[in-house]
Amino acid sequence: MIQTLSLSELLKRTNNIYESIIIIAKRARQINEEQKKLLDTEINEEEPIDENYFEEDIDKIKLDRQKREPSTKPTTIALNEFLNGKLTFHYNQGTNK
Repeated sequence: MIQTLSLSELLKRTNNIYESIIIIAKRARQINEEQKKLLDTEINEEEPIDENYFEEDIDKIKLDRQKREPSTKPTTIALNEFLNGKLTFHYNQGTNK
């Protein structure tokens, strides 16, 4: 179910709505990479996929393994972390010459 989110909620942690969105998006990418690594690890630990399988069969096996445990989308996780104050961020101070 889709819920409406007030923009003022996003502005409580930063001074700019775009800044909030970029922070959430970067965290969502991190979470996505972590989930991919975890999935790859789980797949490699399970029954090995024989090299004699067709590529379509390998994709089907991987999808079946993914469907076993539905996960929350990375953007949802990142947004909740941001809104609950569990997400910290800092600004890189570049050197201007």
